[in-house]
Amino acid sequence: MIEERAVVRAVRGTAVRVQAYGPGNCERCASGQGCGGGILSRLIGHRRPDVEADSRVADLRVGDTVIVGIPEDALVSASIRVYLLPLVAMFGFGAFAHHILEAHELLVALFALAGLAAAFLALRVFNAKAERSGRFRPVVLRKDAPDAGRCARIG
Repeated sequence: MIEERAVVRAVRGTAVRVQAYGPGNCERCASGQGCGGGILSRLIGHRRPDVEADSRVADLRVGDTVIVGIPEDALVSASIRVYLLPLVAMFGFGAFAHHILEAHELLVALFALAGLAAAFLALRVFNAKAERSGRFRPVVLRKDAPDAGRCARIG
């Protein structure tokens, strides 16, 4: 289970909305000596969206600091799909056009783009199914003591 600290923003039964601690909460990350999150945060901004999570913890309140987790295998399989599927589809469609159809370079490039677009559409369908299944949904594992000086990452 990959764990991270978060703050509860809303509670609705067993579903809670949480916002992950940002690199700004960690002095080492903010100074550029931590995990690199502080530097990345300065480049892309400080906006952190709220995320819907299931809760295994009773009596949560808005403002509580919690530990949120997601299974490693879910994260790895999602990463493989998001990064590998578009590449394989793009190169596969392009190779098909080049070797089987013996098409001109422009048509090979168009086939490669079509493969990329097809992969993105497939990912969209996969994301909709995954969202309904709840496999990739984070879970609130336990309460944590609030401490603004700690890193958001759980070592």
